[in-house]
Amino acid sequence: MLEKPKKPYVAIIGGSKLTSKLAVLERFLKIADAVLIGGAMAHPFLAAEKKPIGKSLIEKGSEQIAKRLLKAHRNKIVLPIDVIVSKKIAPGVPVRCASFDEIKATEMIGDIGTETMREWGVLIEQAKTIVWNGPVGVTENPSFSHGSLFLARVVATRSKGSAYGLVGGGDTLPVIERSGMGEWIDYVSTGGGAMLEFIALNGKLPGIVPLQVTIKK
Repeated sequence: MLEKPKKPYVAIIGGSKLTSKLAVLERFLKIADAVLIGGAMAHPFLAAEKKPIGKSLIEKGSEQIAKRLLKAHRNKIVLPIDVIVSKKIAPGVPVRCASFDEIKATEMIGDIGTETMREWGVLIEQAKTIVWNGPVGVTENPSFSHGSLFLARVVATRSKGSAYGLVGGGDTLPVIERSGMGEWIDYVSTGGGAMLEFIALNGKLPGIVPLQVTIKK
């Protein structure tokens, strides 16, 4: 995954806070061919590109970080092209799929849309290495879980032969379980934070380095 990954290499990263995953995101932008960004992490990037996001949550100070990353890596960063929106993120609320020019000021983004799923599905199906951390929607709510369930199924379908698929993170595991496709993914990591640190530090975790030295000896 880090040293000699097969290409094309697609990384998918979701979740709520850009700052908490900044180091791993920057690492992916160096080693992957495409980095798909979803969930609330995508909001500062969308805002930086002047796309309407309604009253969706956006982490304070994250838009400037997004602008810097877009300037340096726009050819690798893949953002949603449509989204699922509602007036509030709550169970049972009416939802709709919208392009960004259709989002109302009173609406919030809760998931990626159908056109985004189609576009991302094509990229994943072409990949030889796939790494996914973090859901791309508010998966506790069934109305906003379709994008993440779709990713679970397409990553699993591509794994076990055609590509190497790695999925990790505490918030991502329930999605894998709900998809019923976990057995087809090459590796499912239960250590979300450790997985991110492993990627960000290029495998140099305190407990791993001594083992690597011992093996080389």
